[in-house]
Amino acid sequence: MMGKPQIDNKEALILLKRRSAPDIETLLALLEESGGRSIAVYHPLAMIVMVPSDTLSKIASAPVIRDVFIEPVGSRRLSQASLDEKPILEAWNQFLKDKKVPHGPGSNRGLSWDTPGLLPPDGPPRGGDKKR
Repeated sequence: MMGKPQIDNKEALILLKRRSAPDIETLLALLEESGGRSIAVYHPLAMIVMVPSDTLSKIASAPVIRDVFIEPVGSRRLSQASLDEKPILEAWNQFLKDKKVPHGPGSNRGLSWDTPGLLPPDGPPRGGDKKR
């Protein structure tokens, strides 16, 4: 029995051309129809989405979209950004930068509390301490 085929999804930052609720609803419907989903909405300026790679160009051509970024935003584009857009673009760059930095093992990957030889978090039991 074969499982579902693996779909190559991309995260993308979308800047909106028009900034009304119906436009955002239209874009959300297009995302859903394309097999994508919204991760975050920065109403009324931008959205971060997860979409199948093969539908990215279809979504990017929607009339409500001004720009789509899947890579860090360049310094030239950052310098041209409006005061409203600039923090979003900088946050996108930081998000992508943080994703590339290898992190240590997560807390769920450590040793079990009952691993032989592992001391309890409060140190070895003192047993036999005398009151003074």
